[in-house]
Amino acid sequence: MPSTSNQYAKKIRNPFTGVTGWPAGTDRWLLYSSWSCEEAETYFRGLASIDAVIAATTDVAPEIDSVRECSPAAAPSLSLPTAPDMTPGSAYEWIVPYSAATAASGQTITLLSMASHAFLTAVTETVSGAKRLKISGTVPSGLSADSSVTITAKQTDNQQTPATKTIHVVVSGSVGPNLPTWETFAYQPITTNTDWPTTDTRVHRGQAIGPKAVLDNGTIHVELWKNFGGSPAHISFSGGPNLINQFDWGRGNGLTIYRGGRTRQVESEGKAVEPAWATPEGAGVGNNPIQVGDTFDNPAVVMAYGNDGTTHYIKVRMMNWAVQNDPTDVILEQWVRLDGRAVHVWTKLTHNRTGDQTQYPARSNEYPNFIVNAPLKYNARVAGDGNLTFLTDWDQTPVHQIENWTAMVPEASADSLGVGLWREGSFASSQFRYAPFDSATDEFANPANYNTSEQHITYDWNGVYYSHHAFIVGTVTQIRAWANAQTDHRNTLSWKFNSRNGRGYFYWENAVDTGFPTPEDGMELTLSGGFRFYFPLVSLLASSVTTLWMRYKAGSGLPTGGYIVAGRVGQSPQDQEKEGSGQMGNFTIVADDTWRTVGIPIPAGGVFPSSNYLNYVRLMFPGNPTGAKLKIAWFNTSNGDPEA
Repeated sequence: MPSTSNQYAKKIRNPFTGVTGWPAGTDRWLLYSSWSCEEAETYFRGLASIDAVIAATTDVAPEIDSVRECSPAAAPSLSLPTAPDMTPGSAYEWIVPYSAATAASGQTITLLSMASHAFLTAVTETVSGAKRLKISGTVPSGLSADSSVTITAKQTDNQQTPATKTIHVVVSGSVGPNLPTWETFAYQPITTNTDWPTTDTRVHRGQAIGPKAVLDNGTIHVELWKNFGGSPAHISFSGGPNLINQFDWGRGNGLTIYRGGRTRQVESEGKAVEPAWATPEGAGVGNNPIQVGDTFDNPAVVMAYGNDGTTHYIKVRMMNWAVQNDPTDVILEQWVRLDGRAVHVWTKLTHNRTGDQTQYPARSNEYPNFIVNAPLKYNARVAGDGNLTFLTDWDQTPVHQIENWTAMVPEASADSLGVGLWREGSFASSQFRYAPFDSATDEFANPANYNTSEQHITYDWNGVYYSHHAFIVGTVTQIRAWANAQTDHRNTLSWKFNSRNGRGYFYWENAVDTGFPTPEDGMELTLSGGFRFYFPLVSLLASSVTTLWMRYKAGSGLPTGGYIVAGRVGQSPQDQEKEGSGQMGNFTIVADDTWRTVGIPIPAGGVFPSSNYLNYVRLMFPGNPTGAKLKIAWFNTSNGDPEA
């Protein structure tokens, strides 16, 4: 072994990019000819210090004569056996023998696991004298269909750079996170009959209507227009004129979502932002993916079409409404099928906003948009007193309702013919008239009537979201009867937070959670300032709900006193929170980082007797310190796990 004095060798780092064979930021050992590379590596392995940094690409080590270069030994190579498939809701085990890791000559390998999922654990075992790694855990019921586990191999002396290998694991029978157990629709792409069946040669605002698919059962007629994001751009009675307004690419009935953050998809591209709609910083509509197209008349990009003879499938990249030709990262998949006087629309939104992974506060979304021609100027809905109400000349502010449908009709009558919208969990709609004094009435004219199914949603940068709605033609009475015959699984205050269910339509102010997917043991919130937690809008007889049970774990520092507000349909949120309103109540929690269950009494609402329907529930924790933690496993209207 040669002398270990640094006069015999130097460990030198190269900061430059132009040295052939010597990548910037990496080390080389420069040594006298009496040293071997192996001897230098043995000595210098693990030294944290760098003896010198070269000053120029030509000035490597002038004080050392007759030097030779030795590169650090290569990181260990790693070969692993095939991982077994995972099955949602089942136990998982993968045995990796240490002998499976192939190492370079002279290197000894140990294995460590860095699992990409918290449900997995890794332990080292010795069986019959042979070491092995056992990776095991219970697979979440909502695990996505392609998962991954990362295995790391490293030398026993911990000095060599570890080698890693990521294994993609097939998840058998998975339906994916955010898709509750009651959802039976498959949400699978259709890959047959991939050519659009027909073409519409009409031109609107310089853009051909173009390829389309036509669905007609003798009662309802529906057309899916490719150059309008594949949305049901034409809905009418069979043989009748289109009832949907398509004046521009912001009209129609596609999904429109509001995500927060800066407006442009990629800021550095500097695409034009229409100031009437947004600022580059995100004011106005901000980053606003829309199914149909943008305000500059650029259609959304349709990526795929198919049909199986009954259901039509469309895959589209949503456009950023206020930005010139700015396709977003959001992929919308849509399945469309006729059912009597209705057309069902199932949607799946997949986000991949890698450039901005911030979790922004939930905003109201048009879920979907519902804009019809000028003659259909009345929004029919069921008000808080249980009676039909016909809203017109409204200011676009959402109004709450006790049934999950709305209809747009030309007369304020239950017998008036028009088109309706139904969606699970849809208990707020709106109305606004565009150009009410203009006499034009057709599908491409500016005069129109705006409606929407309003829904607050917190969007994750990588989240996946599912929804189901339908459009119905008929009289108000017929539309109402069809809607009330459907099951609404979202009309509930009971919810279990896990990967399969996600956070649903719950949202909050002054907090963030851990993102997508939701952990199996509940949703963990990090709070800041006065925290408010909002339940989805519902329509439940107040007499049927007396106590709301919450399974929670509160960290130290969280205030133990909270408020519940239980609003009724038809009452303004401001009135609900007034002292003496009868809609506010107190509750107490224990902040000791331990799982507990608390029963929260629902206020009786004695001063608002004209509505018997509970609608707008929220919890408030005023003045909580920044960083306080609150984890919620479930809510239920009885004391117990809602899925037990």
